[in-house]
Amino acid sequence: MASTPYIPWHIWRKVRDLLCCILAGLIALELGGWDIKTNLGLSPTKNPYLLPGYLSISPWNPHENRWMPFTSSPPPALLASLLRSSWRTLPPSGVSDIRDPKDWWEGEVGPDGKDWEDVTWAKGRTVLVLGDSVGRFHVKYLCEMAGEPFHEMPWGHPFSPPKMEGEEAKSEEERLPETIEEIASSQGQNKSGNQNKRNLPRDVPSPQWDIDSISPEPENGNTNGTILGRRDGSRHIGNEGGYMGHYCHIPGIDLMVIQVFNYGLDEKNFWTLRGDYIPPYTIESRLTLLAAPYIRKAGRPTTAPELTYVGSALWDTTRWMREDAAAGKDISQGLTKERLYWYRTRTRQVLMHARQVFPETKLKWASHHYPLRAMSGWFFESGNQDQKPQRPQQKLNRLAPLHEAAKSAIDDLGDTTTEQKSVLKDVDMGMWGKRMIGMEDHQKDDLHQNLLPGGYLWADMMLYDLREAVTKKWWKP
Repeated sequence: MASTPYIPWHIWRKVRDLLCCILAGLIALELGGWDIKTNLGLSPTKNPYLLPGYLSISPWNPHENRWMPFTSSPPPALLASLLRSSWRTLPPSGVSDIRDPKDWWEGEVGPDGKDWEDVTWAKGRTVLVLGDSVGRFHVKYLCEMAGEPFHEMPWGHPFSPPKMEGEEAKSEEERLPETIEEIASSQGQNKSGNQNKRNLPRDVPSPQWDIDSISPEPENGNTNGTILGRRDGSRHIGNEGGYMGHYCHIPGIDLMVIQVFNYGLDEKNFWTLRGDYIPPYTIESRLTLLAAPYIRKAGRPTTAPELTYVGSALWDTTRWMREDAAAGKDISQGLTKERLYWYRTRTRQVLMHARQVFPETKLKWASHHYPLRAMSGWFFESGNQDQKPQRPQQKLNRLAPLHEAAKSAIDDLGDTTTEQKSVLKDVDMGMWGKRMIGMEDHQKDDLHQNLLPGGYLWADMMLYDLREAVTKKWWKP
């Protein structure tokens, strides 16, 4: 057996002193504000979308619609690089909506003046977007920028499960209570023994508002989503609106983004009153019975989706507006603490369910935007003021606390179970909604964002999130 080589003590002492000096210097640098992990390459770069900054806007150059941190480099131009990479492999099937500046994808460097980004990490990846029609526009705009058709997945589509007829409402015992009365009932404090009617009336005329006009979505003429094939005058396949699932596939790099609609966090089947309701109802059921089959039947890898956004806000606030209006309450009042705690708990429930359905996905809760100003669309005011009163406007005093409640649900884990903590500690906030604050002049209607800046910004942010989700670092668990 070879003996351990002898190293004289004076050599050991010099090595020890050198190591002590290096350690002391690093500690001094850290205390002085120098981030050792980042500067030595031992931690991922700080997400620039989480840093304070401003949204640069240009109606002429789409690539200038980007988030600009004040003290850090701008985010990488991932969308431009991804489209260039895809088109070099397979030309787009249609015309891209970001053609200008002319032939930008042929440049020696990217439109930001930097080297083109390596986007091989996006090849074969899948992203799931579970939210409202704002998310649908995200995916639609991605297709329009990529020059690809936006596909609907109606009943009968190869990726769709068999047509569903409906979903029974949860019983009172199964639902999470959201009012003082429901909480008292669930705790057995209702001494009368009578069951509370938890579904507030939907057909009682309000003295202030026509409650039938309070809706977060337009009633779509296609009530069952069964149109298959290209519609006249449209470059998209199927119905680009409505509540069926949709997807955008960028074939040159095999990136697929699947959008699944939800009706908020409600468990009462409130929105089944709509003529264009598409079952199933609860967000959990739509994850299990729609999202999972879509991804499986689309032939995506077993790791799919690598990134999942879950979000809910406007359907929730609009339901509460209808309930309050029907009860004769002031809909301009802020949300009660019971509703906020209900929303916070439901956020956790949905995220836990999403983790069960997709064990390997990176989960993000999507922050919602703030459509604060009524314009000429259908969301806040009716088209004919002679027939209907002005629709009530969503208020920041209701929308802003929901963001705080969702953020608390994933950041403040002191009241979680061990199982919840193991899941929620790895969930992040998607910040697109927060980054769009003040952009109400750049909306196509009272709710939906325009392609610029909103659609372009979301695509760049989504790709940054996807890269983080699939790029593993040796120092990360």
